[in-house]
Amino acid sequence: MTTYKIDKPEKGAGLIEYFLKYLTLFIIVGFLVWAILIISMTSGVLVESTYMISLFISFGLSLVLIFYLVDKEIKKNKQGTIYRIDFNEKKQLVSLHLINEFTGHEFLVAIQYSDLSMDEKSQKIDVKAEQRLKIYNNLKLINVLNIPKTEWTVHPRIALIVETFREIENNKK
Repeated sequence: MTTYKIDKPEKGAGLIEYFLKYLTLFIIVGFLVWAILIISMTSGVLVESTYMISLFISFGLSLVLIFYLVDKEIKKNKQGTIYRIDFNEKKQLVSLHLINEFTGHEFLVAIQYSDLSMDEKSQKIDVKAEQRLKIYNNLKLINVLNIPKTEWTVHPRIALIVETFREIENNKK
């Protein structure tokens, strides 16, 4: 069995921190959209009766953006963050050790080599050019390993990890 691991991420931001983060985004985006609409109205592009409507439009667009970002954050937290990968060649099994950074709960996902599939951005051969490695179990997305945005980017054998995933994928074909 071959194991690759990084330091386990600690429990991340709490509910108050997420609330403040998205409230700030709501305010900033709301006022930016409102400013753009007011400038458009004063330059004669829009009618003057749309001043109050512009307020509702800006807050509406801000809410849509916030709901999108919150939904994306919830999906990321449900998937968890990979901190350890075990390749068991004897059992033909990949074990992903994950942690939910919001709650701090750890969980394990085991995938048979035959059920494992992946999708990677094919920009260059060099591993540093790859952005994401999507890991699937029977076409169900298990996790997205964002190599440049995590501690995995400094792992000394990251190229070997990606190559191992590629070999498993190619051996199935």
